[in-house]
Amino acid sequence: MKLLLTAVCLALLLPLSASAGLDGDGFTEEEGDCDDANADVFPGAPEFCDGQDDDCDGIVPADELDLDGDGVRICAGDCDDLRPWVRPGNPEGELCDGLDSDCFGGPGSNEADVDGDGWRECAGDCDDEDGAVYPGAPEGCDGLDTDCDGQPTDAELDADGDGQPPCAGDCDDTSVGVRLGGLERCDDGIDGDCDGVIDEGCEVAGDDDDATEGGCESRGCGWSISSASGAWLLFVLPWGIRRRR
Repeated sequence: MKLLLTAVCLALLLPLSASAGLDGDGFTEEEGDCDDANADVFPGAPEFCDGQDDDCDGIVPADELDLDGDGVRICAGDCDDLRPWVRPGNPEGELCDGLDSDCFGGPGSNEADVDGDGWRECAGDCDDEDGAVYPGAPEGCDGLDTDCDGQPTDAELDADGDGQPPCAGDCDDTSVGVRLGGLERCDDGIDGDCDGVIDEGCEVAGDDDDATEGGCESRGCGWSISSASGAWLLFVLPWGIRRRR
């Protein structure tokens, strides 16, 4: 008797389960259910971000694909599905590549190459508004850290403050009075104009009509008080000033 009742029940239930589909979603394979083992998959079902054809239209939406194989789909926030290192939650965070590597809304501000010299600030460009300044750039004579090693070369420094560094021709950057194009003074043994010649144009009195009493030629030389007349003038001048008072 019990066996008979069981057989009757099964006979009644089988048509119901067949009409509802094996997964109970109301669709059978004959009615277009493309996955009758998944109740979320049936004709007209909403598409989920799962890489499956949930609505059984024969197409997986493009944003559900994972073309770069990084495990994150476009619909899940992958902002560049052609580069596997670009994805939300990138463990390396923002990379210095000019891309939004962590898909957080854009690359970092230090990833731009504003001056177009091929170097980003995050890669060591210490002045991204000057195309001549970047790591490894040749040092110029401008007082700037052109190669971004932390400081300009010593030859670019103007130690004596005369407006001319050694790289621009200053042959003695410890003396303000010595510079390229400076004044050559007589009898001081110094190359005042940095032309490589000391006391040029300065001749002993009597050797040349252009020579002055002080022993310095009038052209191109500074004033010298090395002669006896110069010393006498320094002695008499203060006495004369006191007499006038």
